Amino acid sequence: MRTIIVDDELPAVRELKFLLSKYPEIEIIGEAYDGEDALELIKKQKPDIVFLDIHMTNRDGIATARELITLKSVPFIVFATGYDQYALQAFELNATDYLLKPFREERIEATIVRIMNQIEKKKTMAKGLSEKDTEKLLHQTINLKLADKLAVWEAEKIKIIDYHEILYISVDGRQCTVHTQQENYMAYMNLKDLESKLPKDRFLRTHRAYIVNLSNIDEIKLWFNHTFLIQMKNCKDQIPVSRTYIKGFRNAIGL
Repeated sequence: MRTIIVDDELPAVRELKFLLSKYPEIEIIGEAYDGEDALELIKKQKPDIVFLDIHMTNRDGIATARELITLKSVPFIVFATGYDQYALQAFELNATDYLLKPFREERIEATIVRIMNQIEKKKTMAKGLSEKDTEKLLHQTINLKLADKLAVWEAEKIKIIDYHEILYISVDGRQCTVHTQQENYMAYMNLKDLESKLPKDRFLRTHRAYIVNLSNIDEIKLWFNHTFLIQMKNCKDQIPVSRTYIKGFRNAIGL
């Protein structure tokens, strides 16, 4: 698989080259040290895989990836960065993986295996189709958006959560937390942006610090000043409905 590494730090480029050299499937065909040079090189060489840093001069990795996904031949994009807060943006750009520096051999291996599996799946799906139909199918596959799911960053992977699993979402300072019956997940975005990604008929803002899943409300209790406390299913936490959001809440539940 023809591969290009993009990073403005030469030691990081050398480290990735060394780690990737262990895989005979990988052929390093070029390097770039900023986003502008990377785009020019990628358009010319048409690689299968691009390992892409985020913080770079001229054009950052996120902006570069936005350009890459518009190409006729879209490479597998693997973000390789020292910053974890861009994971959700990476997911929205259909990145194949998100590697954190310093790189670990087992994570590199998992990335290569994931790419090879995706290639095999595409070959299977495209079997028997015409060249034109195959190209169309691959383009649709690359740009597929997951429905009824929310992506959040967990350690060194992106966790995909079904909407029905979410009880509520809270914010403390700049940190949002997605609460489910099984586990809580950190979401590296503000509550307003998170709210915009959720369906309005299923999720409702009840407080400046809370969004609730309407389908997972178990009980509603009267509180002071004609407001409410929400008891979620299988959860001891109680979520307040502030006066600012009381009208919208009443309309949503038919009170």
